[in-house]
Amino acid sequence: MRDERRASRPVIRVSLFLAIALCLAVFAAGCGQPDPLFTKGAAADSPSGKILYAANGDIYEWDNGSSHQITHDGDASSPSWSGNGSQFVFVRTGNAYSDLWVANADGSNARKLTADQPQGQIGTADYVCDAVWALDPAWSPSGDDIIFASDLGTSCPDIRPNYLWLMQGLGEIPHRVPASTTNGDTVEHPSFSPDGSKVVFDQRTTGDSALQRWTQLWTIDLNSGVLKPLVVTKNATYDASWSPDGKWIAYIQRTGTSDDVWVIPAAGGKAVQVTHLGNVTQTAWSPDSTKIAFFQVNGLGFQTRYVDFSVGANGAPSGGGTHTLFSASGVDTTSGLSWTK
Repeated sequence: MRDERRASRPVIRVSLFLAIALCLAVFAAGCGQPDPLFTKGAAADSPSGKILYAANGDIYEWDNGSSHQITHDGDASSPSWSGNGSQFVFVRTGNAYSDLWVANADGSNARKLTADQPQGQIGTADYVCDAVWALDPAWSPSGDDIIFASDLGTSCPDIRPNYLWLMQGLGEIPHRVPASTTNGDTVEHPSFSPDGSKVVFDQRTTGDSALQRWTQLWTIDLNSGVLKPLVVTKNATYDASWSPDGKWIAYIQRTGTSDDVWVIPAAGGKAVQVTHLGNVTQTAWSPDSTKIAFFQVNGLGFQTRYVDFSVGANGAPSGGGTHTLFSASGVDTTSGLSWTK
């Protein structure tokens, strides 16, 4: 039996798409055309750059104040920009499996990077056992390395956790990152350091009973294989992202029933809460490391917002004002955000 979150994740995404679409509306955006349901942020000094996100089974791009659809697959999620913003990697979900794909920045020339669909009859035990999930890809800012979570190489009938896999070059055969298996439970949502040498990720952990499960943050040095805890608490910490200047890691922390953005030095140290909204998820840094984007609950859907980030003369980080970038229907929050110049 697979890990409960990973196994149900594609189904949850599809259900979320349908539910929100029925409650709000279906995107009517065509490729390269403004989305009629898109709402601009109120801030006059709206940040520059391009943000990828997933909605209603496709990838969308917010670009300096407007949003448009760039894939038309109906099963796409989890986009991540290449370091120079010329391409992006994303996930396409099939029947009990998923693959990594890559496309040009405008969605053209899409091609598959993995081959995870099993042979055999759909729904049979052999089919399910041979199916492989590829999830949460992240593209190295410094090259063509892609890291992702996958249950590739695990065996039935045991629980099949996701570990980290590294593809060193587009289309190259990936290999498992050994240190990611050390804790023995599913890992999720990796994010590269700017130089591509380290990765921060979510680590599933179990408490005194199987019903007590939450995530913690760990880092791996890909050169040395050293695994280190970054934020290990009984509060769920997740959706981490490394700042482009390499100094900070932003993440979401749940305290009671509230979820907010926190920041911690990349080398470890004191964590600081930078939003006080209580209902946010995902993190993505602006290219200049001065803003952190996130999703916030907005009625039955979500809006994309950001918080200003600064470091004082004493070296202490702090959050400033929060601003709305855009709102859109059918947003897939589990797919995250990816921000480039």
